[in-house]
Amino acid sequence: MTIPEIVRLLVFCFTFAIAISIGEIGFGAPIEGFGATASGGSNPCVVTSLADPTETGKVTLRDCLRNPGNLVTFSVGGVIQPLQSLDIPSLTTLDGALAPSPGITLDGSRMSYPAGSDKAVIQIKGSAGIRSDILIRSIRIVENITGDGIEIWGVPGSGSVRRVAIDQVTLIDCSDENISVYADAQDVTVQWSLIGYTVNRGIHPYSMLVAGGPPSPQRISIHHNLFVYGDQRNPQVDKATFVDVRNNVVRHWTNYGGRFRDGAEANFVANDYYTNDSSLGQKAFIVVPLNESSTLPPAGPIYVSGNLIPQQSGVSSLGLASVPYSVAAVTTDPADTLEARLLPTVGSPIRDAVDRALIEYARVYTSSTPVTPTPTPTSPVPTVLPTQSPSPSSSSQTVSESEVMEPTTMISGGCGFLSVNVGQLMILCMALALLTAKRTLY
Repeated sequence: MTIPEIVRLLVFCFTFAIAISIGEIGFGAPIEGFGATASGGSNPCVVTSLADPTETGKVTLRDCLRNPGNLVTFSVGGVIQPLQSLDIPSLTTLDGALAPSPGITLDGSRMSYPAGSDKAVIQIKGSAGIRSDILIRSIRIVENITGDGIEIWGVPGSGSVRRVAIDQVTLIDCSDENISVYADAQDVTVQWSLIGYTVNRGIHPYSMLVAGGPPSPQRISIHHNLFVYGDQRNPQVDKATFVDVRNNVVRHWTNYGGRFRDGAEANFVANDYYTNDSSLGQKAFIVVPLNESSTLPPAGPIYVSGNLIPQQSGVSSLGLASVPYSVAAVTTDPADTLEARLLPTVGSPIRDAVDRALIEYARVYTSSTPVTPTPTPTSPVPTVLPTQSPSPSSSSQTVSESEVMEPTTMISGGCGFLSVNVGQLMILCMALALLTAKRTLY
C-alpha cells in the first residue's frame, strides 16, 4: 500500500465518521428474525447512473443486477424509473445507505408489462432453482400502479426463495401489495420499514401479504415496521407457518388492520394498532377460523400476547394458541414504547415530503389500551366487511425536498454488526491506517 493510498484511507475514515455524526449516513439495527442468515453479496458494484436500462460509459442499477454476488451501492442520488421489473439475483446486497442526497427512489410509474412479464418493481423470484441470500436496505419504492413494490415469490414446482432480508425500506403507493411474500419462500425478514399509503389504489390497495402455495411460506419475520394509511392487509397471513408478527406499529386503515386465515400459524406479539375511527376499531386484528369459501382449514392457532389494540376490536378467541411458536430471535420492546422508538428511524434513511407527512400522520394518534385475549372456543368471530372504495387522494412522489433521519451509530451487515460511537470509529480507522503504514514503510 502506497503513502497516497494510506492518506486516502485516513481521509475516508474521517469523512465516514463525520458523515455518521451529522446524520448524512443512517445505519439501522442488525438484521433479526428468520432472514438474519441472508449473506448478501460482496463484489463491489457502484451505480453511477440513474438511467434504465443502460447509459453509455456509466453503470446503471440494472447493470449491477446482471450477475449474482454483487454488493450494490450508489455514487449518485435521485429517482430511477425502471421500465420493467428489476430482477434480483442470488447473493446480492442492494444498499442505498451511502447514496448522496436525496437518496435512492425506485419509481414504478413508467413500468410496462409485456405478456408474461413480472409486475413488481423489485422481483425476487425463484423460478428455475433456488434464489437466495439477498439483502435490500435503505431505498424507497413508490408508485407502481398495477404491481407490487417488492415481490418475494418461490414458484411452486419450479423454484424457491431462501434467506431474504428487507431492512429500512420505504414502500409507498404500490398495488397489488406494497410487499408480498408468496408460495415457496422461506427464512425472510421484513424489518424497520415504512409501508403504506395504499388507499388511493382502486385495484388492490393492500399493504402486505404472506400467502400462496402449496408449498406455502415458512419462517417469516415481520417486525419493527410502520404500516400507515393502508386500506387492509397490515399484514395479512394466509396458509403460511411459523410467521412472527412482532413490534409493528399500525396507524389507520380504511377496511381492516391485520388478518390471519386459511391455516396460518403465527405469533402476534407486542404490536401497536390504532385508529381514531371507532367504526374501524373493531377490525384492527382478525382471526378468520374458516376461509370465506369454507373449503380451507381454519386459521391458527395464532398466539396473541402483549398487543395494544382498540378496546372495541372484535378479536376472536377462536383459533388462538396458548403458547408461542418457536421462532428466530427478535429484540422485543413493550408495545407502548414502539411509537417513540420506530417513528424517528423507520424506512429509508433519507425521507422526502411524502414520507415525512406519513410519519407525522402516524404521530398524531394516541396509543390504545392493552388487550390480550384468552384462548377459548366460545367468543364470536368478527365479520370482515367487503373492501370499501377509497376516496381518491393526491400523491406527489418528489424527492427535491429531503430529510435525513436521526443518525444512529449502529453499523449493520449480513454477517453481524458492530456498535461504536463516532470517536471509536475514528480511532479504529486511524489504527488500521497506521498499522498498514508501518507495514508499508518498514
